[in-house]
Parts: sequence; structure tokens; C-alpha cells
Amino acid sequence: MQNCLDIDPNDGDALDTLSHCYSNLGDTEKEKETLEKIIEAPGVANRVLCQAYCNLGILHAGEDKELLYFAKSIEKEPDSIPAMHNLGNALARRKEWGSAVTIFQRVVQDLAKTNE
Repeated sequence: MQNCLDIDPNDGDALDTLSHCYSNLGDTEKEKETLEKIIEAPGVANRVLCQAYCNLGILHAGEDKELLYFAKSIEKEPDSIPAMHNLGNALARRKEWGSAVTIFQRVVQDLAKTNE
């Protein structure tokens, strides 16, 4: 991945793969740094940005930033079931039941449309 990034430091897919490598190695700080690079890089695809924001939300579970990251994730890919599911979980952990139920209803409706 570093070879790809030496050629194009803003390659969203390479940065995304690198963040997964850091995650697998258990290096949370490097993972966060790489995810931040993704959201700062120009021209990164919305699908990559959606996943980066979602992963940042997961990494910041319980913090105020968590909800912001999930909202940004959904902003980039409004139909992202994983992002909506994670947002619903975050709201439920905060006992924001009405908002959580609304999100989970949307997840179920979207899943029904895809026959999953």
C-alpha cells in the first residue's frame, strides 16, 4: 500500500486498505490517523468516505464524536445499512429510543427492499 501512496498520497482505496491493515494489527492510533487522512484527501469516493466515517464512529464509541461520524457516514452514502445500523446502536446505547427506533425501522425497510 505504501508504494501506491508514494505515487498518489490521496488514493482513497489504498488508504482504506492501509487502515484495515492497522486495524488487523491492533494499532488503533495508526488506524485513526489513516482514516483521518481519507476524509481530508481530495477526490475520495463517497463509498470510501462513508466507510471511513463509520469506522471512526466505531473507534470513538461513547464519545460525542461518535454520532457526528455516523451522521457524516450516512451523509456520504444515505442508503448505507452498516452506517445506519451503527448509528442506531449508538443512539440506543444513549437511551435515545425514539431516534434509535426510527433508524432501525429504516434499516429494516431498506433490507426488505434488497431481499436480504
